[in-house]
Amino acid sequence: MGRASGGKGHSGQGGAWLGLSNESLLSSRRILHDYGNMSSATILFVLKDLLQSARTRQASTIAMAFGPGLTVESALLQRVGSATPHRGSRQATLQSLQEVMIHV
Repeated sequence: MGRASGGKGHSGQGGAWLGLSNESLLSSRRILHDYGNMSSATILFVLKDLLQSARTRQASTIAMAFGPGLTVESALLQRVGSATPHRGSRQATLQSLQEVMIHV
């Protein structure tokens, strides 16, 4: 699950509410731990982490962002194509992003 903003409380509540395992929230929690809440930019860091840690050719991701008051945005994303061949390389990340963009 990719999640931006809202802090740790929202990721725990969102995971429980959707019946997601703790493993499915690892990327979100890793980014929050390493960088803190970066508001809107957080989701981009989470998506990059998900691409770089991909172990399968396809995956679904629920991206959720919580804003002030009762603001909630969400999207269901589908990654298709090969997993990132060389984790962390700029070219591999660009290739993965291009594959995703073709199918949007």
